Amino acid sequence: MSHPEAITEGDARYGTLLGGFNQRWPSAREQRARRIYVCATEQEVLDAVRAALRDPSLVPAPGQRDTPASRTGRRITVRSGGHAYEGFVSDNPGGVILDLGPLSGFDADVVLDPGRYEAARGVELGDGRTVD
Repeated sequence: MSHPEAITEGDARYGTLLGGFNQRWPSAREQRARRIYVCATEQEVLDAVRAALRDPSLVPAPGQRDTPASRTGRRITVRSGGHAYEGFVSDNPGGVILDLGPLSGFDADVVLDPGRYEAARGVELGDGRTVD
């Protein structure tokens, strides 16, 4: 069984993974997520959410007191293709980012349903141009 990779500020990859697509909106230090989970499978996504909800070091959602009940209100943001133009994913004070980038690729059934393609959650904007 695999587990999602947890990236924190001490990891050399943290700054790169924290940054959004639009570099005009860099995250101020106090606005940064505390942890980034890089998920390669659907099970890793579930495991990352469970870990985030149980982690006492993460802060509750803004305006909430830190109680066991408020821990379900922690802000978990999801980055799929990485093309969040406004910084809504990376600006997550003390929270968690789920990075679904490894969940990428395309699928097609040209026999049963010609012309229909399925894109995975982590597909980036330019990936569609490479589909044959």
